[in-house]
Amino acid sequence: MKKKFLFIFTTLCFLYLSAISQITVGNNGLFIKNGSVIYLDRLHLQPSQDINIQNNTLTVSSTPIPAVPKASIARVYEWTNAITIQGLMGIYVPASDLNGNNFSSLQLMYTPNGNPGSWIITGTSVPMPPEFLFSTFGATTWKQLTAVENSSVIPLKLLSFTGQSTDNSVALEWIAANEEGVKDYVVMHSIDATTFRPIGVVQAKCNGCSGEVEYKYYDNQPSSGVNYYKLQMRDLDGNYRFSDVVKVAFNNKMQAVILSPNPTSGKFKISGLSIDNTYKIRITSADGRVMVTKMLSPQSVNYEEDASQWAAGTYFISITDKQGGQWQGKIIKR
Repeated sequence: MKKKFLFIFTTLCFLYLSAISQITVGNNGLFIKNGSVIYLDRLHLQPSQDINIQNNTLTVSSTPIPAVPKASIARVYEWTNAITIQGLMGIYVPASDLNGNNFSSLQLMYTPNGNPGSWIITGTSVPMPPEFLFSTFGATTWKQLTAVENSSVIPLKLLSFTGQSTDNSVALEWIAANEEGVKDYVVMHSIDATTFRPIGVVQAKCNGCSGEVEYKYYDNQPSSGVNYYKLQMRDLDGNYRFSDVVKVAFNNKMQAVILSPNPTSGKFKISGLSIDNTYKIRITSADGRVMVTKMLSPQSVNYEEDASQWAAGTYFISITDKQGGQWQGKIIKR
């Protein structure tokens, strides 16, 4: 579960303020005078320098941060844009949020940029009854904040990602480690290394293991020519990151397909198809709208399409023969 607090002129509705006279909320966000104390959904802020929070959103999540030997507490604060604060910060940690941690051993933990490998555990956190955990910070920039008991954060590691052409498909393989908190892997495909589309989702096998896990995915409809692939690795809390791009060359019997003229301002032809086969043609816009879908019989393989009424832009063409072979290309409408 996540909660979000948007810091605009309505921010005051979400705050319990112990020093209202020191707080200014307006169109520019939230101004906190040094020495003031505010609570934002169990987050304690007491800056020793003035702080101005604007054009920002605070999200509160109950999904722990993966760590060894114990994950963080089930309460993670995250700003859309990192803030800098100097002074006292703390979290109220009830037993329901401990997630197996020992309250007396908890330490505040933050990351300045949200990257999985950039977490910093404070060594000066002080647990104070009833269930408050505090630490005094120098000028510190943080984007995410939580608490953990003497653990080390273990971000997902993608050890390898490769692709290989087979007779009828492209075989993609990858090896991951530290798969704590990972939801799934979205396989993305492109024919120009710029516009990527999802073609499949592979669920994480071993959420919670620190060892290596192997995966394999087959693209059974690769494009003739060069194909580009990358992985979108999605966490349980909604965060994600991408792998490097893998380039795979694939050849099939339709590699001689030609679009002309390309670019076009009106009609264009699709040539190079065999008169001994049957094809399905599908044309979509860059935003996913289907412009054309039809079957081509052997007698109509010299196909012509009128794009004069289409908006200017890039359109993707997919041609599939009766054996399952596929050709993909794009036409530019001027």
